[in-house]
Amino acid sequence: MKIACLILTVLCTLSAKSQILNGDFENWHIDSMGAQKLDNWNHFQNDADRNNYGLMPGTWRVTNAQNGNYALKLSRWYASDVDNVRQWTAISQKPGSLSGYYIYEDPNLTYNINGGTGHITDTALVFIYLTHWNATLQNRDTLGSGMQRLGAVGSYTPFSLPIQYISTAQPDSASVAIFPTSYPDTSNSIVCKSLGTCSFLTIDNLQLQVSTSVISLNEAEHIELFPNPAF
Repeated sequence: MKIACLILTVLCTLSAKSQILNGDFENWHIDSMGAQKLDNWNHFQNDADRNNYGLMPGTWRVTNAQNGNYALKLSRWYASDVDNVRQWTAISQKPGSLSGYYIYEDPNLTYNINGGTGHITDTALVFIYLTHWNATLQNRDTLGSGMQRLGAVGSYTPFSLPIQYISTAQPDSASVAIFPTSYPDTSNSIVCKSLGTCSFLTIDNLQLQVSTSVISLNEAEHIELFPNPAF
């Protein structure tokens, strides 16, 4: 016999979250020097993780979070030191974008190049690279990437960084890097306008977004069941 059944119909597309490790910046630990260290992220700044926030550069845990208890704050110091953090993580999905929330304050730089001086309005930078291990060549192939500049805002603002793919292969890792400045110059030709710390980036709730289809069932067709009758 024929039994009325349900046909699969694609209704819409939602955005599923593929979690970056400690992307909400909630998890920290105290290192041997008594400073706060961010879990699951690598720190690339010699003076990072100082406790005297606001006086020297550092990778700071701050409580004005967009979500949860803590957020990450980065800055630059003159020309010589630029806070930044990076993470490599294994993934099993193919994300379409990297999203998060940020605040960006005091993006004021000055330059002195070839005897000329001037003012630069700084921007923060967020990078992402998607790769896959190539067993034949014994190296990693870059499958997709993205970069976005984040301009000055005084309160939490969402951002979404699209990932541009150059391959249809499935990535197995994501590499994310966050910089509070677009001018990581160490030659002293570009410095903070205030002659100290500047370009403060506060960032929170960082996630990879993966597109997924939602399927609905609609009584429109019939499917033959065998044997007939079916029990």
